[in-house]
Amino acid sequence: MSRLSTALCLAVVVLLSTHLPASTQTRVTNQGISGTEIVIGTHQDLSGPIKVWGLPVSNGMKMAAKEINAAGGINGRKLRLIVEDNGYDPNKAVLATKKLVEQDKIFAMVGPMGSPTVLAAQVVLFDAGVLQLFPMPAAEFTYRFDPARPQERLKFSNQLPYADSIRSALAYLGRTKNFKKPCVMHQDDEYGKNVLEGFTQQVAAMRLTPASIVSHERGATDFSGQVVKMKADGCDLVVLGTAIRGTIGAMGEARKLGWDVTFLGATPTNVQEVPTRGGKTVDGLYAASGIEMPYPDTAKGRAKDWLTDYSRMFGSDASLQAIIGYNAVTTFAHYAKRAGRDLTGQKMLDSLESGDQFLDIFGSAPTRFSKTDHLASTVTRVQQIKGGRWVTLKDSVEPSGTPAMSTAPAVSPETAATQPSTQVVVAPPQTSILPAPSPAGADFGRRVALAIGNSAYKGAAPLSNPSHDAGAMGKAFRDLGFQKVVVEVDLTREKLTDTLRAFAGDADNADWAVVYFAGHGMEMGGTNYLIPVDAKLLTDRDIEYEAIRIEKVMSAVEGAKKLRLVLLDACRDNPFASQMRRTAATRSIGRGFARVEPEAGTLLVYAAKHGETALDGDGSHSPFVSALIERMMEPGLEVRRLFDIVRDDVMAATNNRQQPFSYGSVSGRREFFFVAGR
Repeated sequence: MSRLSTALCLAVVVLLSTHLPASTQTRVTNQGISGTEIVIGTHQDLSGPIKVWGLPVSNGMKMAAKEINAAGGINGRKLRLIVEDNGYDPNKAVLATKKLVEQDKIFAMVGPMGSPTVLAAQVVLFDAGVLQLFPMPAAEFTYRFDPARPQERLKFSNQLPYADSIRSALAYLGRTKNFKKPCVMHQDDEYGKNVLEGFTQQVAAMRLTPASIVSHERGATDFSGQVVKMKADGCDLVVLGTAIRGTIGAMGEARKLGWDVTFLGATPTNVQEVPTRGGKTVDGLYAASGIEMPYPDTAKGRAKDWLTDYSRMFGSDASLQAIIGYNAVTTFAHYAKRAGRDLTGQKMLDSLESGDQFLDIFGSAPTRFSKTDHLASTVTRVQQIKGGRWVTLKDSVEPSGTPAMSTAPAVSPETAATQPSTQVVVAPPQTSILPAPSPAGADFGRRVALAIGNSAYKGAAPLSNPSHDAGAMGKAFRDLGFQKVVVEVDLTREKLTDTLRAFAGDADNADWAVVYFAGHGMEMGGTNYLIPVDAKLLTDRDIEYEAIRIEKVMSAVEGAKKLRLVLLDACRDNPFASQMRRTAATRSIGRGFARVEPEAGTLLVYAAKHGETALDGDGSHSPFVSALIERMMEPGLEVRRLFDIVRDDVMAATNNRQQPFSYGSVSGRREFFFVAGR
């Protein structure tokens, strides 16, 4: 049955024309180059939670530098590598980067470690004209750049992107396992966000619906709640956007429950520490991979010699992490050598963008960059843990830009276990997520969207629909051809603030910017707030410290040049108002959001008129979301008329019990369409 819930649904449309700054030449430093040496730097986690990555990566880098120098250096110059400890702390990473740039005068930052640490520190490099090469996070921000921001051209990645690789691996398992109810568990950080993005894209491309989306804080040790929820939701495949501890912990909880489900890990799970520490608990785990795991008894040629040399040099077996560090420095050396004896920053940049190919000694996909593409490769292997080691499975998909489908029969994981270990090359499926061509050659410009769904509230009972609604809106934006769509779920106040701040950067370079939020919200003293999942709101004073004013959402889209749209769909029961202790009689708490009179050029749409109630509906989405998505897909429907029709649709679907309402206005001299008229 349908049930009434407090109406907190708001949509904001803002139109503003702005101008991007004129493009200028990329500034590249020449510091760190002398007649005898080239100075490069890196910051690694040598003492923090992911030192299991940082220590072997730095060892691999040191080994590469030693070999290069023993062979005569780079065009006669020796390579000097300076390693700093970031402790997986963004603040420490910034300080380490400033030291490397300002005191050590590095020519390039090579192979820095960690998504939050690299993201926090990279602006220091760009401002100084220092190249950021081959960082360890495989996130989009490490290679995607805006031509209008010339200093972003300084970043290059040779890591397999989290989103692309998960898409490829999911496509493979879709053929071999035929799953129908996929789920994802991910860290609530930049890494986890990228895994979630790839998961939602591929699930949508396969015309499936996520059965469950759960997250956990970085460094968490208890994963029982997430696993219990996924089991209850009937998941038949679980994607893990986790680190070593989270991977072993999640699979261990599943084993305790007697839950036999397929697990697929993102590339950071594809390290030997997982089977070594996890034992039989993790046997059968699949993972996306960019490099085949080498073992002394199976490696051949130069790779086998390298394993022996590493063991002799450091007194321990080499790992995948050491290979990644080694490759970062040898890749740098390849392009520095190609730049010539008279090396400069500009010549190094030109060498990197030349299209010249680098091949490592481990049989990885070729590394190649261009002036418009600073990502080396998206070629993906799929590996599985069998008997305590990683085994590469076989597939017949071609390494091209075509969809990851093949007319040849797929090889099942069971059959692959009896066959020779061979490389799986899976191209990220693309055509299935491309929108239909816009009629009449419509040019919408660059359109970006952020969809947020907060369900797992800690201070109140969980909500069932927000994460599904956010996923559905994200899929709709992709189907409409938006160039970038980010989907986030279960955000704390800190993560919600960081997400809005990051999206503001996307909006600055877009023609359209759209934010959608589903979850709890409330009004107090005439001010409207969004409620993060970690809010407790025990007293009325807490709202300023634990919630987010909607002005922050509007600020996040203000940089878009043409259309700015904010959809705040918070039409769920709000238990916080009734449980909150009042400390001042003057602080009134309203029923739903307060009426808003926006400035000129802004359109606000409530899913239900202010102070009234809205229906959750009988399905997995509210009547408002269902109507909105349907009308967004309709050709030739201008946005103002779209919301009028959505109002009529919702009233008809709810027997006039729910009435969306619009406030404000936009210019009548310009029209905006989600889909152009036919």
